[in-house]
Amino acid sequence: MAFSLRPEPIRCPECNYEGKSLIKKSDVGFLILFLLLLVASFFFLFWPLLILSLIVLSWLLLKRADKVCPRCRFEIPIQK
Repeated sequence: MAFSLRPEPIRCPECNYEGKSLIKKSDVGFLILFLLLLVASFFFLFWPLLILSLIVLSWLLLKRADKVCPRCRFEIPIQK
């Protein structure tokens, strides 16, 4: 879950698209967070996993969103 309020304007060097970007979604972080919270709920007194899950949640919320070209799905567009 990358945080982005709005799609940013980009220029794609592959297909020469100019316009708004598309946000690439990655759900691996949520899987890690879910597994940490699941294990921590089984072992109620295992508080280090709760702290670790809060760190992972804050990392997921604060990391930059990966932007891709909506036309050709090029992964490294140039931001305007």
